[in-house]
Amino acid sequence: MNISQESERMAQTNCQLAWEGMRTEYDRKRYILDLVWRNDSTLNKEIGKLVLETLTRMGDALTDCFLEAFALEGKVLIQDDLQAINRKLEIFFAGNYGLQVGTLDLGTLRGEIDNLDERACARLQALAHKMKLQAAKPQKATYELNINQNYGPFQQGPDNTQDFKTDETKSRS
Repeated sequence: MNISQESERMAQTNCQLAWEGMRTEYDRKRYILDLVWRNDSTLNKEIGKLVLETLTRMGDALTDCFLEAFALEGKVLIQDDLQAINRKLEIFFAGNYGLQVGTLDLGTLRGEIDNLDERACARLQALAHKMKLQAAKPQKATYELNINQNYGPFQQGPDNTQDFKTDETKSRS
């Protein structure tokens, strides 16, 4: 990837920590479902909804953690980076999620899980495009001005430093 190995490890660690919290929340909600629903078919439907909700959040966390690493390094994703993160999403949605599903057969949710994978990849593409657009915008600058005479609203005095902002995107005529 186009980021340092340390940033990539940071992204993976942040993702794992986020997933642990989501799994804990899933287990808590799953426990409540076990107490409320005694009918296996209704319980499985509710667990299926909970699994899909949790997988959506986990996929979003994976994307967000890696995009944050790129943003912190001030870099924009290139095609190879997008493919690498897409691959991580595909592996995640194809494998073991670490969720206790009881008697629910995840094969019955395969179509919805595949849709979540497509959604996560589309979200990644959109966020990467947004990063490119933000990087292309002109940056606003802050200048320092040292004045020894009175020029308009600025204070007068020796070695008087004041910050002011200008909008350089406006045309001057």
